Amino acid sequence: ITQSRFVDIENTAEEFLTGLPANQPFYTIGLDQALTLGLVNSRAYQFRVENIYLSALAVTLQRFNLQPQFYAGLTPSTAPTAGGILGSGANNFNYRTREAPGGQVSSLSYSTVAGVGKVFSFGGRLLAGFANSTVFNFVGANPRQPTVSSTLPLTFVLPLLRGGGRAVTLEPLTQAERSLLYEIRSFARFRQQFFTSIIVGQASGGLDNPGVADPNIGYLSILAQMQSVENSIRTVNRLKYTLSLGAEISIGDERTPPQNVDQVNTQLQQNRVSLVQALLQYRNQLDQYKMQLGMPPDAPLVLDRQPIDGFRRVFDEIDAWSESEVRKPEDLTRFVRS
Repeated sequence: ITQSRFVDIENTAEEFLTGLPANQPFYTIGLDQALTLGLVNSRAYQFRVENIYLSALAVTLQRFNLQPQFYAGLTPSTAPTAGGILGSGANNFNYRTREAPGGQVSSLSYSTVAGVGKVFSFGGRLLAGFANSTVFNFVGANPRQPTVSSTLPLTFVLPLLRGGGRAVTLEPLTQAERSLLYEIRSFARFRQQFFTSIIVGQASGGLDNPGVADPNIGYLSILAQMQSVENSIRTVNRLKYTLSLGAEISIGDERTPPQNVDQVNTQLQQNRVSLVQALLQYRNQLDQYKMQLGMPPDAPLVLDRQPIDGFRRVFDEIDAWSESEVRKPEDLTRFVRS
């Protein structure tokens, strides 16, 4: 019987458990780094931040509608909220030959306009502008002398019944501000759920985030599954040692039936299957956790084991106690307390 009875988990853990290639460099992240990665890269978190931005855009639009809006150009296509564009004439060049009905025509006309529109909180709409129209007639008596006309249009509309009053005018702004406030409150609740989901995963419940169905695994859930894999490794190693010890004893002791050795071998194979299943589940959960953080599944990330070092230390002490030749049963109470 060899002295080294159990496999050293410390030397095989990261490469074996995570499935990384040999000599593959990897990054060990703790709980604080996992939260940082989630805040920066998580799709679910970015989705909620973008929802706040979209809600804020609606508030900005409604506030812009109540501010003075200027327009200017030859033919402006964007009118202010207060109404249409005042004094915007046509801009064209009209040409006909001498043989055309009505005789020859060759004229160029263009109009420029500048103005401002304003919607008041009580419902009034003010629209003012300055329009200038210039026409060149190239076939007239004096083709080089244009005809210029300018106007100063001004309109003011105050609704007295339908569409009048502050309550009606400011209702879109009020609704947009309330929607933004509700979105911020929902985001504050989502942040609390997000932190707990990064830490404990499914135990914290689902995220209040309709539209995004990312995995919800949790840091501690991965460590718990890692500890389960290590426990399976310890069980397999112990069964392997027990099987080798039983085989040696059965050779020199006829009182040890072969059935006992076969039972241990059966348990060993069953625990090997359980180990493979637990290892596969751990690797799948680790890949899903990377997706939860917004990282690609092939990123060489492993989790810091510091939160479960206490469990591993107790298991190591129990293994050392079981291998000691001077062990005492009363020492087990110390392991229970720790």
